[in-house]
Amino acid sequence: MLPALFPAVLTALAAIAGVVIGRFWETRSEIGRHKRDRRVAAYENVCGHYFEIRERIRKLSTTVPSSVESYSARTEVLEMGAKWNKAVATVWLHSTADVCRSLGELDHRLTESVHRALDRRYSWDEWRVERQFAEEGLEAFLEAVRVELRRPPVPVRLRTFSVEDLESRIRDEQARR
Repeated sequence: MLPALFPAVLTALAAIAGVVIGRFWETRSEIGRHKRDRRVAAYENVCGHYFEIRERIRKLSTTVPSSVESYSARTEVLEMGAKWNKAVATVWLHSTADVCRSLGELDHRLTESVHRALDRRYSWDEWRVERQFAEEGLEAFLEAVRVELRRPPVPVRLRTFSVEDLESRIRDEQARR
């Protein structure tokens, strides 16, 4: 009787082991997907906040320094800066070192743009040249994110204009004044 039960017991143990191993593997895969989804959401959040804060910096840069409008625009930049900092901290918590480094550089570039916008008033073309500094930082950040997510390389280029053409237009405009 025992030899007849042996194959049945062995089959039952194999089935139980298969279920346990399968459940373990499924949980492990689900945790990996969840972590990836959190990182992707954090990256999307950074990109959205980048464009929001860039627009507020643009608004600040087109106001006369020390005016009421400038003060209001400065307040908007500072309020948006708090959201930006939260988005940056989230990426720092969940991302790789390369992405964190590129985001740190982007953050530095945005901060520099704010400081320059506080000091002077820009024309539209001057602002388009000025924002290139930060846009290059976002391009590098997006490229680092694509590498981390193992996505194929895509040349990311936000600028649709030639800086030389804009600088030429600025010089022409200043010469007409």
